Amino acid sequence: MAIRCGDGGSVQVLQATAAEIANPSLACGSSAPSGPRFISYTVNVTVSGIGGAAEVEVSGKGARKKASLTGGSAAVTFTSSDLLESGQQDLVVVVLGSTPGDVKAAKVQRGVNVTLGGSTSIGVGPEDVRPTATVTGLPAEPGVFASVLWLSSSLTSGEVGRKDPSSSAISFPYRLVAGSTSEDRYLAFAQGYGAGGGVGCLFAGNRTRFRVFTGGNVDLALPPLWPARALRVSGDLHPTVSGLSYGGSLPGLSLQGYTIYTIDLGFQYTATLTRGWLDRATSYTLPDLTGLLNYTQSNTPRCVQVNALLGNQAVAAVDNNLFLSPSGFDLAWTTASGNQTVGTPIELP
Repeated sequence: MAIRCGDGGSVQVLQATAAEIANPSLACGSSAPSGPRFISYTVNVTVSGIGGAAEVEVSGKGARKKASLTGGSAAVTFTSSDLLESGQQDLVVVVLGSTPGDVKAAKVQRGVNVTLGGSTSIGVGPEDVRPTATVTGLPAEPGVFASVLWLSSSLTSGEVGRKDPSSSAISFPYRLVAGSTSEDRYLAFAQGYGAGGGVGCLFAGNRTRFRVFTGGNVDLALPPLWPARALRVSGDLHPTVSGLSYGGSLPGLSLQGYTIYTIDLGFQYTATLTRGWLDRATSYTLPDLTGLLNYTQSNTPRCVQVNALLGNQAVAAVDNNLFLSPSGFDLAWTTASGNQTVGTPIELP
């Protein structure tokens, strides 16, 4: 199945078997609703009895903002440009120390009615300090960024731990959230950044992983890299990609398929191929759908990107918004990308 979005600025193709995806679907991004969606709002935070507290970060639906503590208090004021959405939602307050990644406490305030020009007050004290848990399994190399978000059932997310890419640490702590329930989740994310890649490509990193879970220690090992020159991309406007035989693995995950992107100025073509649909095939040609979907591709230089997808469920069943994924969801991919002039074959990575 295939879909064109907008005025022909992007095309999506999905190739899957019925056994893998019973009810496949493709969708374009929705337009913003009418009315005052993004508003100004103030959260007054008081912190007491928590040593080393230096600043607070408040997260609401669609926005996150920091403010320094002065005398144990901080006013976190969102403006419309911060993209905080109006309506009833959970607010998360994270108390931070003076060094990056030092989370002292995290607390959720449930069911706050966020209105234009309004405000609320939230206090955080020793009773709100929950234990830390640990993210493990990261590669012992610089250039790997990792983060843990707490996800509310109201689609609020607050960052409760992170590892800076300048560090070579293989693990880092994150803070559990006071007030969290079984309906809430944590999302651990890691991305490795390697040399090379294509200018203008969709993903800057070369390895990525997302895990959704309910708390506790979590392994976030990244998948192996593509072997050098494993892939060959023909120079056609709708190219053929050969070498779709990625052999890397991670415990608990299996190869679910591939995504292939070609991205040029003003146009993106995306093809998602499941393992079952490919069967034993190791090459794929992006179908020319110009007559059917009425789009135009240019001969300008483009980024070509191929992701090998490892997961614990069929890749086409994954929601495009990972924040909606249920606990237990685990998806990783390794990326090969580069720039290409139409007419000239290239090898990746």
